[in-house]
Amino acid sequence: MTLAVQHVSKQFGGLMAVADVDFAVNSGEIIGVIGPNGAGKTTLFNLITGVLPPSSGQVVYREQPLASLKPHQITELGIARTFQNIRLFGQLTALENILVGAHCRMKAGLWSGIWRTGSQRAEEAAVREKAQGLLQLVGIGEEADTLAGSLPYGKQRRLEIARALASDPDLVLLDEPAAGMNES
Repeated sequence: MTLAVQHVSKQFGGLMAVADVDFAVNSGEIIGVIGPNGAGKTTLFNLITGVLPPSSGQVVYREQPLASLKPHQITELGIARTFQNIRLFGQLTALENILVGAHCRMKAGLWSGIWRTGSQRAEEAAVREKAQGLLQLVGIGEEADTLAGSLPYGKQRRLEIARALASDPDLVLLDEPAAGMNES
């Protein structure tokens, strides 16, 4: 079992946003969480990814409880996500947004970055190539140098998915990836 959400609840004062959710996701499965607006789907994603702590229950990823971990640590374990409301860095280019997503997998440290060592430059080139490939994968390869904030809404959605994929996740949580998009 890759992910286990075990009797997870989240309460905000008197409001029960998520109540006793229990499910598992195995490798290779595609699972949908459906419900009307306000049903707690985004809150559930926030609980899984460490943005919020559960009021009760637990989230376990590959036999490791996630309750004490911060969101960036959960990303490093292999869980990536998109957001219901797009959260791109609008003043960075599309390519730079993907590079941010890949940062957690880079090995070069502070000193190799300062001194621009050969291994750091090689790693950066490989990550840039991968980022270009992800832009192509989501159909916006020609937008690499465009500021993310100036992209049309649909392209911003695709860029956010590419950024999530840049972290080499084993599990991707897509929070309403088609919200606000039309058929084309």
